[in-house]
Amino acid sequence: MPRLPDRPLVAALLAIGLGAALSAAASNDDPASAGSGAPPGDTGTASTAAAPASGATTTSAGAAPAASSGTYADGTYEASGSYQSPAGKETVSVSLTVAGDRVTAVDVTPGASGGPSKQFQDQFVGGIGQVVVGRPLSSLRVDAVAGSSLTGEGFNEAAERIRQEAGA
Repeated sequence: MPRLPDRPLVAALLAIGLGAALSAAASNDDPASAGSGAPPGDTGTASTAAAPASGATTTSAGAAPAASSGTYADGTYEASGSYQSPAGKETVSVSLTVAGDRVTAVDVTPGASGGPSKQFQDQFVGGIGQVVVGRPLSSLRVDAVAGSSLTGEGFNEAAERIRQEAGA
């Protein structure tokens, strides 16, 4: 009798296929779910910024927020989020710059140190700027980004923390 693949491998392959299918299907309807087209070898920390609103100021996590032009105080906020991968619990660190209730810059730092989780986080980092910059913070939520379907869960958790802090 042939040996069946290990469950984590099967789960990872299913997640990849499902993520790709959802990404392709959602790209026609929802820009938050669209893939980025980033090259697969794209690694590191992504920092994507649009031109900040004139007079915008920034704050770091823990500092008093700047004046707000709407629901959220303008500034730069940082938070971490986690998610469950086939290899275990993973984290990502997220920095969002907000001006006029919209995301004007994003910086995501992968927390995985190797293996498929690092590869998927790097793909996510390579595509997240194209998906979130310019979008309202209030409705910011992502699914699959650049073929990474689980990393978005950690990003969404961090974005929720940032919404809470920026709305204070």
